[in-house]
Amino acid sequence: MIAFGKGPCDEAVVHSAGEALVCDAATRRWVLAATILGSSIAFIDGTVVNVALPVIQERLGASVRGAQWIVEAYALGLASLLLVGGALVAPAIMLTVGAKLWNVYGATTMLDAHAASVTQTI
Repeated sequence: MIAFGKGPCDEAVVHSAGEALVCDAATRRWVLAATILGSSIAFIDGTVVNVALPVIQERLGASVRGAQWIVEAYALGLASLLLVGGALVAPAIMLTVGAKLWNVYGATTMLDAHAASVTQTI
């Protein structure tokens, strides 16, 4: 659908947003580094799960549907970690909270590695 002009609420939304937060150069670098790290880890995790999927499927006796659930569960877990971590972490506490969140994700991944069924993995 092509819209000509602006919608009735566009201007009100823009004006209701308030002023943007101003970050200094050091904070911008940390935000950029965290964003790059998060997207890199998501890419690597997706690649690792997809490469290991045939072995996971064979050892757990998973169907195609079960394998799809495994891939989606890993992606959802990582996405929720990135969203929650990004929302909770201020630059001053980024390393402490970030490290704890990654430890939780690593621990759950290790538990998944020892799962005996598709249900336990998901």
